[in-house]
Amino acid sequence: MENKKLTCINCPEGCVLDIIVNSGKISSISGNKCKKGLSFAENEIFSPTRILTTIVAIDSEDYRRLPVRSSIAVPKKDIFKIIKELKKIKVKAPVRMGEIILKINNNGSQTSIIASMTIEK
Repeated sequence: MENKKLTCINCPEGCVLDIIVNSGKISSISGNKCKKGLSFAENEIFSPTRILTTIVAIDSEDYRRLPVRSSIAVPKKDIFKIIKELKKIKVKAPVRMGEIILKINNNGSQTSIIASMTIEK
């Protein structure tokens, strides 16, 4: 039996969830004030994901780094693998905010890496 505490981030309430996991299954969740807490707890315990935000090198007169983000949430376990791939690239200016910098095939799902800033030159 394993007890876990999580703060739900699916709504502004920020409920503190008390979760009991037995034999790889959630046996009890308390502290949630809405149904969103139940799905958040299940996803966070068994398959946590995050939007990846980081920087990549850019060939520009004014900047050395370009802030980027993933188009979808990626599995938490894959974040450092994706960052390692992003360290290998150098983007050439000009770049527009929202422009797709790179498409990554991550365990069968396509993730786009998107520029978070416009850099003209």
